Amino acid sequence: MVFYLVIGAGVIGLTTALELRAQYPGAEIVIAGKYLPGDAAPDYASNWGGANWFPASMDNGRQEKWDAITYNKFKKLASDRPESGVHAMKIRFHYERPIEEVGILTPATGKL
Repeated sequence: MVFYLVIGAGVIGLTTALELRAQYPGAEIVIAGKYLPGDAAPDYASNWGGANWFPASMDNGRQEKWDAITYNKFKKLASDRPESGVHAMKIRFHYERPIEEVGILTPATGKL
């Protein structure tokens, strides 16, 4: 039997555990953390707060591929597992200068 110990029950730890479960359904997976989901300790993530994920890679390569994998995973969680707390949001950014001058476009494509 395969055994995994995931240290940490934050966003990364829990997502890692879900990914391991999907890839290795017969594995034993244990999550160890100082705090676990539902805990209201001030050192742990708030039950009411959330994290926002905005990819920022501009390499036209490995990092952008990782961002695409993450995006697709979050999109699937949002649609298939609403109890996960992952939700898509419409967000608009406002810059004081034209977007071409802000420095966030991928150099090779000129796109976000």
